[in-house]
This record gives sequence, C-alpha cells and structure tokens, in this order.
Amino acid sequence: MLLDVLAPIAGLFPDRGLRRGRVVVLAGRSAATSLLLAILAGPVAHGAWGGVVGMPHIGLEAAAGFGLATG
Repeated sequence: MLLDVLAPIAGLFPDRGLRRGRVVVLAGRSAATSLLLAILAGPVAHGAWGGVVGMPHIGLEAAAGFGLATG
C-alpha cells in the first residue's frame, strides 16, 4: 500500500509516496527534523499512524505546525 506524502516532497520518493511498513532514516538536525515532520504529515492526514524514536529535541509546536497531533 502506498501512503501519500505532501506534494512538495513527493518527488523525493521512488513511487512519489511511502510504502506501508517502510523505515525512513534521516541524518542531521534542524533540516532533517523539518523533513521528518513533512514526511509524517501526509500519511497522518489520511489516517495513518507514525512514530518518532530517539529524538528528545523534537519540537511539539513544530509538529503541530505540520498538522500532527501532539497530545
């Protein structure tokens, strides 16, 4: 199953979306965090679940800015 991602980043993925169950790894800090939130925003907006592990610095306000529930 292919999960939709936001249109501005769809070209970063071979199928223009995420395959269910696929793991995405990003390196870096600020830019990688923004990209991570953008990647999660599309599938979550369509009812999928996502998680973030090992990133205690992730900003809940930034996540909310991408439309992600933080509570």
